[in-house]
Amino acid sequence: MRKYSVLITILLMVMACDLPSDKVKFDISTPPGWARTDSLENYADTEVMLKSPLENANDIFRENIILLVSKGVNESEFIHNTLRDIKEDANIFEETGSGHRSITGVRSYWCEVKVKYKTSELTCTQRYYFLFTNQHIYTFIVTSLQNDFEKMRPYIDGVLDTFKIL
Repeated sequence: MRKYSVLITILLMVMACDLPSDKVKFDISTPPGWARTDSLENYADTEVMLKSPLENANDIFRENIILLVSKGVNESEFIHNTLRDIKEDANIFEETGSGHRSITGVRSYWCEVKVKYKTSELTCTQRYYFLFTNQHIYTFIVTSLQNDFEKMRPYIDGVLDTFKIL
């Protein structure tokens, strides 16, 4: 019996370590006609994916905006590791821009890359917005086909301008 109680105690301790201790709450708007998926992932507390509708029968790509919420870590280390991971998964990787933008009244950092992942035939533009708070990192990942990024701008602005941490 003691063997089972020790096993149960260890199992409960492991489960407690893997589960997020607090649910991150935020409000993110979905552009009209877009699909929204909410889920939990192993590497982030919360994930939201917004996907554009297909424009016509020949459309082969759904532009998307993903929000990952991670526990807080060093800002420059987090950005460096994110870009390193993208580069490792890509056949083509080129940083094409960076800057700052206000999200919820807080200055965020963004960087843009041209990328062709090893698992894809398509070359995409991705823009990563990093919003650092005291406890969390909000990473918005915007992905479009390489030449279609500008048409995404109104949707990106709409999502970022209305984002709220609750």
